[in-house]
Amino acid sequence: MSMRIAGLAVIAVAWVVVGWASAEPPPVVTPEPGWIRKQLLLPDLDLTPVAEDFERSGQYRDAAEVYGKMAELAEKEANRAYAKLRQADSLFAAGEYRQAYEAYEVVRTSYRDQVSYEHLTGMLRKLAETYASGTVGWLGGNDYQAARGIYSAVLEMAPTGPLAAADTVRLAQLQRADGLYDEAIATFEEVVRRFPNTPQADEARLELTRTSLEKAQAGRGDAKLARQAQQQATRLAEGAAGRPLAEEAAALKAAADEALVQHFLYLGEFYQRKAHYRPEAARRYLTTVLEKAAGTASADQAQALLARLPTGEALSAPVPAAERIESDRQLPPPAQAVPAAVPDTAEGAVVEPPPARTVIEEKERVKKWLLPIPDLGL
Repeated sequence: MSMRIAGLAVIAVAWVVVGWASAEPPPVVTPEPGWIRKQLLLPDLDLTPVAEDFERSGQYRDAAEVYGKMAELAEKEANRAYAKLRQADSLFAAGEYRQAYEAYEVVRTSYRDQVSYEHLTGMLRKLAETYASGTVGWLGGNDYQAARGIYSAVLEMAPTGPLAAADTVRLAQLQRADGLYDEAIATFEEVVRRFPNTPQADEARLELTRTSLEKAQAGRGDAKLARQAQQQATRLAEGAAGRPLAEEAAALKAAADEALVQHFLYLGEFYQRKAHYRPEAARRYLTTVLEKAAGTASADQAQALLARLPTGEALSAPVPAAERIESDRQLPPPAQAVPAAVPDTAEGAVVEPPPARTVIEEKERVKKWLLPIPDLGL
């Protein structure tokens, strides 16, 4: 009996062993790449091949994660700088521009001496143009402020580099695009002063004149701005004679002359309004338009405005030379405070008190007009 039990036990053990041996082996669990499992990473572990495989397949976010882990665990500063720069490049390629900006800023402020200057500044310029084009801005808007900050950072890195003049011109253009005319004018003047014999200096002179013109057109009621733009354009046209920019300089001068004429035309109409009615001032401005823009549409408009003046001599009577508008002295007068009218009360008259206000009880108040903000269509 005992021998039978022992035999059955041997058979059972053999069956189990044979069964396990004949069964399929369990699947081998391949660990994830080391860049995902932080505990498998070693200091200064080079995972560049893994990241480059992701880049070749267009998976730039994954590549950026690889480089980020490399930078995080690297002990050597040069390795951290390399990995951080490659991470920024991958984020830029993935369209993660704000994260790329942050990564480039880390490289610029902490590792600029460990990376390629040309590569870093080149990518910063691309990033700045991305912000300026509206790719990153809120609802597709142009983020000129961020673009200006990036170009300022590039110029801080290399204020006298081979592309410093072009970078300064671009910074001024972004200032003008954001309506910062005074800053743009100062920056263009800096280009002309610091880089006088470069192609960028000629470009800056053109842009300076164009900016002065835009500023004058934006400040329509300021004769000083219009006069400055006209003088700047005149100097540019005189200095550009026989040079490649002569044609564009002449066009800017014509535009500045027209801006000054439009300014005088505006003042001629301004002084015919009821609140600012001064017919003689209007007549002087409009006559100046006839002299400076004879035979143009502006002159026709000036004649039409002159015809509205009360005197019949407005179209033909010449204006004395002393009264002609040749300077910026005559501008619209400042607004005058009008004292409040005080009603006269006859002596001994009884002044009735104002009617008493009706107080509405809380329960009688109607609150249906208090709509929540979403219902107001804002």
